[in-house]
Amino acid sequence: MIRSYKARTDTAHIVRLIRAELVPLSHHAGYAGRLSDRDLASRLKWGATFVASRERLAQPDGFIHVVARNDVLVVDMLAVQPNRRRRSLGRRLMACGEAYGRSAGCSRACLFVDQGNERAHRFYARLGYATVRYLPHYRCFELVKPLSGGGSAHLAAMT
Repeated sequence: MIRSYKARTDTAHIVRLIRAELVPLSHHAGYAGRLSDRDLASRLKWGATFVASRERLAQPDGFIHVVARNDVLVVDMLAVQPNRRRRSLGRRLMACGEAYGRSAGCSRACLFVDQGNERAHRFYARLGYATVRYLPHYRCFELVKPLSGGGSAHLAAMT
């Protein structure tokens, strides 16, 4: 199931996922490694975070964090536990995040993929994201996707 983030019970699990699955892929891992757990947790307060879990009160198997800025949905972070991959959790989390963006009035979504993370690049391409540029200073690619429709479809995506 996909559900809303519950700070009190989900934060420690999500911070561990960030440290284990996202920080090692980043070319700025030294910077991210110096961030405290509190710093990482406070990042989740901006925007919206959704969690994939087996049951309503179960620990997160994955999460997505998105931020709506004007008419752009920024997909800030997405991670799924390695032993829970290949079960469409990432795809379902992205659908939920995109639906949230549409309901917030966003007309497009954007995200960044680190150079060398070919698996993520292929994943987002399968979801309709196109690479628009490479940012050499950050050693990452910017990907975008138009969002169509509107309303409160994010509730329907949370199943």
